[in-house]
Amino acid sequence: MIRQVTIRNFKSIRDLTVDLSPVTVLVGRSGSGKSTFLQAIQFVRDFVRANGQGDVIPSMYKPFANEYSPKATAEFGFQIELPSTGNQLGYFIQISAPNKQQVFLKSELLSFDGQTVFEQGVAEESGKPSRHIWKTSPPLTAVPKPGNLALGRLPGLEEASIAYSVLATGIGVHRFPLNVMQSASDDGLTQLDRNHQKFGLDDIGHNYLSSLQTLAMRVDQVLARRTLLATIQKLNRTVRSIELESLQELRGAIVGHELGNRIMPLRLEEESDGFRRIFAHLLALYQQPPKQTLLFEEPENGIFPGALELLGEEFRAAPAAGRGQVILTTHSPRLLDQFDAEQIRVVELNSELETVIGPLAADQREAIQDHLLSPGELLDVDPARRETVES
Repeated sequence: MIRQVTIRNFKSIRDLTVDLSPVTVLVGRSGSGKSTFLQAIQFVRDFVRANGQGDVIPSMYKPFANEYSPKATAEFGFQIELPSTGNQLGYFIQISAPNKQQVFLKSELLSFDGQTVFEQGVAEESGKPSRHIWKTSPPLTAVPKPGNLALGRLPGLEEASIAYSVLATGIGVHRFPLNVMQSASDDGLTQLDRNHQKFGLDDIGHNYLSSLQTLAMRVDQVLARRTLLATIQKLNRTVRSIELESLQELRGAIVGHELGNRIMPLRLEEESDGFRRIFAHLLALYQQPPKQTLLFEEPENGIFPGALELLGEEFRAAPAAGRGQVILTTHSPRLLDQFDAEQIRVVELNSELETVIGPLAADQREAIQDHLLSPGELLDVDPARRETVES
């Protein structure tokens, strides 16, 4: 799981370090930077997936610089604890955006259990053009030239392969639209979207049929499928099955509803928006192979309020069940009530209009622990406040 994230000079974030839990819930006013924090993590994932090629990065991530920090250099650092082994990975990249058409890698560092595996950077010499150099070259007999992103091009180096897997394939960032799972068509997908589909359920759920196929074909996941179905049945008692129309040809998915002693098949795209949205979140949580980290933005949107308690239970249970770390944003008091005070991080804009993130203020944590305040009341009765450190 990602233990800590450091971000500098990305949109409204100037200098930010955030400690994360197995389940982390981000709360704050609209426009405070919750989405920006998720986008920063998504940017690193996409940048690694694209092997550092800026021309395939979505344009929304390119202009790190803005009117507050022209020609800024963005920095991203991750401290990651590997599941099972407990080994600690550290990954750091520094990127500049000289214009809106490209990004430029300035430095890259990978560490494993505190020891540097490799580090590259830019050498600045007076009167000479800048050039990339290895500050610590990777321990390979054939060392590639520095300059391009190294993480995905160091065959034989286990630490780099693990880090690439965690960052490129182990992170899911989901913002499901109201019409999710309404069509299995790839119309409107960018090439980057299509490339991402091979890494599991994609960010907006376009490839849900192939994700259902993978889950259905795994004999060792029968219990997981039944658990997912049981959650759906708590919301709709008539549902008896959710299966692909065909395991060979991905034509659609069928929801079987029990009517008396008969089953009425209904196509998944004909179900309500709320049904499809909650099923999309559950499929993200139960997908195979599981993600290491799952990010969800305002999962409550379009979902019946009575279903949020069940969804919260699934989010809380995911890490212990091996389904991944969960980081989410919410504006829903009912959903926030499903989490502990220690899992909440407060997102604010400071007086300089910079995003800051930190744990819940101590007095509010104590009020929740003493049952004088519910977590959901942090969104309306007593707005969440960030713990501040006395200088």
